[in-house]
Amino acid sequence: SQEEVDRQFAIGKEFFNLDAEEKIKYRAELEVGGYNGYKPLGIREIVPGQFDNTEIYNIPKFIPQYERPHPTLIKENWEEIEKFGRHINDEIVSKLLVLFAIILELPEDYFSHIHRYNEKSDCHLRYMKYHARTPEANAALNNGWVKGHTDFGSLTLLFRQPVAALQVRTPQETWKYVKPYPASITVN
Repeated sequence: SQEEVDRQFAIGKEFFNLDAEEKIKYRAELEVGGYNGYKPLGIREIVPGQFDNTEIYNIPKFIPQYERPHPTLIKENWEEIEKFGRHINDEIVSKLLVLFAIILELPEDYFSHIHRYNEKSDCHLRYMKYHARTPEANAALNNGWVKGHTDFGSLTLLFRQPVAALQVRTPQETWKYVKPYPASITVN
């Protein structure tokens, strides 16, 4: 429900309001390709001398292989976060994978067979915060907030906020905002 989505946004907001010293204790192993945990603000260079303005906290799938320390805030809300994460997998992702297989005229379990929840993978639930920039900083970055990139994995689900931020490149090589619709999920 939108209420459950809003609650996840609220948990993410609380996390990003924690002291920097607390958040850094849960830093992801970014140098070796580990994304689970905390990514601090300003560690990726967007253009020479200009760094990203995002903080991220990734929670991996809720399986024993990914047990790791989390801040008290996350542990106190663990049951609710896990319920949300598993619901996304069971009621959204798994159904999309079947639909994609049907559309591509493949066996219905073609994608779900290789996207088993209890197996290790890069699936995670992400809390993300973009920090505001000055108009001058935006101009120096040509109004780009992150480098162009391709998401890893098969699907990215973006839950809506009343902000148009995501852009996609059109076949005409122009950038277009993805319009936010209330109570929707953008699937990439």
